[in-house]
Amino acid sequence: MKIRSKYHIAGRDIKILRGTSELYPQLRRPGQKDYAGDCNLSKSEITINSTHSDDEIFSTLWHESIHALDEIFSIGLNEEQVKKLERGIVMILNDNFVLKHRNNPVAIVEKKKKKK
Repeated sequence: MKIRSKYHIAGRDIKILRGTSELYPQLRRPGQKDYAGDCNLSKSEITINSTHSDDEIFSTLWHESIHALDEIFSIGLNEEQVKKLERGIVMILNDNFVLKHRNNPVAIVEKKKKKK
């Protein structure tokens, strides 16, 4: 999945890094499955684990973006709330839009209604 190298989130430019836990130690969890992503606003970076499927990468990008918004706006979400928001947003996008990501950065296009 091809995604942009930088996103603009709530007035901030956030660099999007993709790679494995060998390249990005912040993705490591010794003795457990590596993290899918990490948000570090002090460095203006979101790191995405590139070993995951396109769907997981897309969800992770939303998940980490929610973490960024949570920190920027001092909302105070816990991890379970972030996961629920991520799932809800991704469901809305999947139910109502076509997610095109073959050769372009992720684009969200309105689904065409089926003719009866």
